[in-house]
Amino acid sequence: MKVRTVTAGVDLDPGAMDEQIEDAGNFLSSARERFTDSGLEVQTVRLSTQPWSDLIRSIEGEELVRTALDIERRARAAGIDYISLGPSKTPGQISLLPLLFGETTFVCASAFLGNVATGPLENNIRAASRVTLDIAAISPDGSRNFMFSSCACCPPDIPFFPAAYHGRGGPSFTVGLENGDIVYGAAMRASELSSFRELLSYEYSSALEKVENICQDLERDGDLQYRGIDTSIAPGLGRDGSVALSIEKLTGSPFGSHGTLSAAATITSSLPDLGVKSCGYSGLMLPVMEDDRLAECADMGSLDLQKLLLYSSVCGTGLDAVPIPGNTSIERISGVLRDVAHLSIRWGKPLSARLLPIPNRIAGEMTNIHSPYLRNCSVISVI
Repeated sequence: MKVRTVTAGVDLDPGAMDEQIEDAGNFLSSARERFTDSGLEVQTVRLSTQPWSDLIRSIEGEELVRTALDIERRARAAGIDYISLGPSKTPGQISLLPLLFGETTFVCASAFLGNVATGPLENNIRAASRVTLDIAAISPDGSRNFMFSSCACCPPDIPFFPAAYHGRGGPSFTVGLENGDIVYGAAMRASELSSFRELLSYEYSSALEKVENICQDLERDGDLQYRGIDTSIAPGLGRDGSVALSIEKLTGSPFGSHGTLSAAATITSSLPDLGVKSCGYSGLMLPVMEDDRLAECADMGSLDLQKLLLYSSVCGTGLDAVPIPGNTSIERISGVLRDVAHLSIRWGKPLSARLLPIPNRIAGEMTNIHSPYLRNCSVISVI
């Protein structure tokens, strides 16, 4: 298991931004050191802010870019790897995001699709679909959409990006993990689903206890409130980090066959009873380009968006790192986002969609994105 992210959440004040970001950077540096000394690799440290429309004076593209670049510069100087400026709440705000991603390097943001109180917001869904295509055109490989997601029912204090944002209150921190190896180990030793659940719950809760003890020490010794661990199951590259391969071991069938849904439900059924303060999605992540076996399934043509969204009905987290054809229409992307929003709102469950239209690629052709955290795979059609 690794620490994918320690995320500090800060309600930025334009008049005190220098000190706030420096303090967050110092805390995150201390957190990285504390986890590393305990034998846990920390992949990234991150900063989430209040929704950007609550920070800047006017909702204009130039001011958004200027503010984001200022935050990015200060965060880089403070040793922070990524920043999330939170959800864009209206079609007008969403429409400014391509400007943001065209000028910044490691700033993330999201589009708000709705929640239980608002219902699905059709105009936001259309705007998010349009900017998904606009953001894809910023870079030849389509990789800028990794910094953007469309979200429904996502609360504050999610440590994972791009959905993260800080809620009301003082500075805080949360932790997100890469833990596919724990699931894989339990799946290799279990003889059936019932014994797998017990084994996973025992081993994961033991691993989480160590993480929470460190978090409680950091809270006691610092000025940031500990708001929890996102206990989501998140795969990593490599066979022993693959959640899809673990599911195949449990079902005895290829991922996507009958039995996949019940295996996914068994995994997520163990997450509420782990004995730690939890936050965020706390579900099962199936990011296509971040799981070797999922990427292989895409290469074989056995993976589709309908199946992935179906698994979100048993406490998944949505559609993540899904490469789609660059010429996918706004209407088809809107259909996908509409499904995500309705499913999320129907069950009151945080879901997000990070779709990656790949310029000049059609279904079945390979992506060409260079990242140590991703595995290139075949583009998946949207039908």
